[in-house]
Amino acid sequence: GGGVPFPHLVPLAAGLAAADAVREAGGLEVRLKWPNDIVHGGRKLGGVLAEGAHGAAAESFAVVGIGLNIGQGPDDFPEALREASTSIALAGGRAVAVEALFGALCRTLERWYNVLARGDSEAVVRTFENLSAIPPGAAVEVETADGAFAAEYRGLDAQGRLVVARPGTGARALDSVLKLVRTP
Repeated sequence: GGGVPFPHLVPLAAGLAAADAVREAGGLEVRLKWPNDIVHGGRKLGGVLAEGAHGAAAESFAVVGIGLNIGQGPDDFPEALREASTSIALAGGRAVAVEALFGALCRTLERWYNVLARGDSEAVVRTFENLSAIPPGAAVEVETADGAFAAEYRGLDAQGRLVVARPGTGARALDSVLKLVRTP
């Protein structure tokens, strides 16, 4: 019984589950870009959307949507997205049936949910960091509701929040980011 453990980490756990499922069913190693992108070779292969509510433990819930590009070819993406998008097939993964990927995703979602249910939030955060598409120390452009700024990517804090450092202001954790882009 009870509600969703660590609801703020559900999007990260779902990203880890998607990465594991792509590796298991498609034979492809992917990276994760905080908070919800699944990438390969700098191109977006999929994404996670999680919505939920939490109050009393028994009232917490989460709804998770995961989209993965499986068999698309280069002409299957709108022209404006072709340079930024990829699929398991385009990235050189194994040919994979939707059903096989879905089965792997169900297993990996259960695995990562159980990690949260055991109370091991640190494993979710650290594993997500290990799969990060952006390495610590990289220059990034961050856009928040308050505006955009250049910063240095530092990783995630224990709550799974993005940590960046701005010149002269030190490191800070951000709960919400509209856009995060690695800059040269």
